[in-house]
Amino acid sequence: MLNDLLWQEEGVWTEKFVQVSPFERVISLSPTKAKLFYDDKFIYVGIYCKDAVPEKINQFIGNRDDNSLGDLVSIAFDTYHDFRAAPEFNINAGGNKTDLVVTDKLNVNLSWNAVWEGKTSVNKADSSWSAELKIPFSQLRYNQLSEEGIWGLHIRRIIRRNNEVQNWSMIPLKNNGHVFSFGEVHQMTELPKARGIEFLPYTMGKFTSEPVVPGSPYQTGNRWKGNIGMDAKFALSDFTLDMTINPDYGQVELDPSVMNLTAYETFYDEKRPFFLEGKHILDFASGNDMMFYTRRIGGSPSYSPSGIDNVNSFAETKENVPILGALKLTGTNRHGLTMGVLQSITARSSAKVSRNGMETEEVVEPLTNYSVARVQKNWKGNTLLGGMVTSVNRFMEDSPLKEILFSNAYSAGIDFVQYFSNRLYYIDFKGIYSSVNGSENAISLLQRNPVHYYQRESAQSYLGVDSRRTSLNGTGGYLKVGRKGNAKWFFSETVGWTSPGFDLNAIGYLKEADFYENESEIGYRQTTNWKMFRSNTFTLTQRNRWNYGGNRC
Repeated sequence: MLNDLLWQEEGVWTEKFVQVSPFERVISLSPTKAKLFYDDKFIYVGIYCKDAVPEKINQFIGNRDDNSLGDLVSIAFDTYHDFRAAPEFNINAGGNKTDLVVTDKLNVNLSWNAVWEGKTSVNKADSSWSAELKIPFSQLRYNQLSEEGIWGLHIRRIIRRNNEVQNWSMIPLKNNGHVFSFGEVHQMTELPKARGIEFLPYTMGKFTSEPVVPGSPYQTGNRWKGNIGMDAKFALSDFTLDMTINPDYGQVELDPSVMNLTAYETFYDEKRPFFLEGKHILDFASGNDMMFYTRRIGGSPSYSPSGIDNVNSFAETKENVPILGALKLTGTNRHGLTMGVLQSITARSSAKVSRNGMETEEVVEPLTNYSVARVQKNWKGNTLLGGMVTSVNRFMEDSPLKEILFSNAYSAGIDFVQYFSNRLYYIDFKGIYSSVNGSENAISLLQRNPVHYYQRESAQSYLGVDSRRTSLNGTGGYLKVGRKGNAKWFFSETVGWTSPGFDLNAIGYLKEADFYENESEIGYRQTTNWKMFRSNTFTLTQRNRWNYGGNRC
């Protein structure tokens, strides 16, 4: 490994790796060095890992995207050099590969997948192991922001036996932002221009084995199903256009089994390839509330036929609503403006129903249009200003679903982050407005659902269900100020709210409404050795919450 002339004779090895853990800023007894080259198609990365105890090199192999196993090296690129997010490529000593996207706030998206090559070799005679990575430019999104061609770069090594972490460019445990703290690689100037069109047609056959329901003409034990469709990708200078027609999710990893004994909805991570491209661009979260929850598109039908007893009446099972087509444009231009637009249409879906031997069809989901637009401007990673709008429109015409489901829903949000004193202090604000419209009965049902519970006894003095309403409107958000960054003492003060009529669940995710709260936090952290401790943190937090009636909750 690493015996090609490219690694032996070209370029210069960088050896400035230092420990982050267990002893911050200490030179390791197991040194690391790396080289990086690129041509018109690929980035080539070579990493050489000397080990003071070679017989304990951990080569454990697990599943792909499990980066918790084995001695590991990784490389991440902030290709736009905007300090927001970076694709990362990991490989352990056993050759186990992981790819992910990590954001400046250390949010990790392990569902992102890229096509790349990596191999490793262990040389016990030399007390070392090495890794070689070959990453196609086609898997990265970038533009040439300046003549210097500067990318953010982070190279890391982990030695499992003593939880040792080494960084090529030091990112201290007390840092001012993960991606913000990356090192830099210059002269990324002669890069291949984004070009090309990719088409991926598919055909699929599906066999389902399920329990037999006696007497049911639908749940007979075995079902066959076929499907066809196509995905396409277009590289448009600074942006990427993804399109799909009747997308193929046959190979998508299944969701884990969950036992939910609460009245609240279970949240599932997105795993469908189309929605993972540029996912961080379309993120807009206020705490745990999200303006855009991709699993709403193509999810389970909103309505199930009523009165099904599986004795005299039976209904066909509809797992998901078909996505007729979707289009998404994402990217960042050379002026630091990030944009994302998504448009999707899901099909009108019906389920066959048999009652006392008479078969009919009932509509379980109307034809629905989903639209999302997101924009954010970044000024050198210290100021971020952006906004987002979403809409959901259901075409129900004279369908009886009009009495059950809302007709349309809209939301608009604005976000602002400002850092001061080299990111030591910050102001973080998000504000969202939502509006849901429908028939009187549909809005009455919305008022009664677990997100709102307008009918609860404790809310009668200021809420109560209004059966004449045809819309539900509200606001939500937070304002947070604090001190963090590379400092021992840190603090924050947060004020947040969601009004009773606030609702994002047409295309977003909201667990509950009707509260305002404040949270105060102060703490002390030390990342250097102190007595018998390698690091320590002391935090004092107080949190208060009230509903809009002034009662603590």
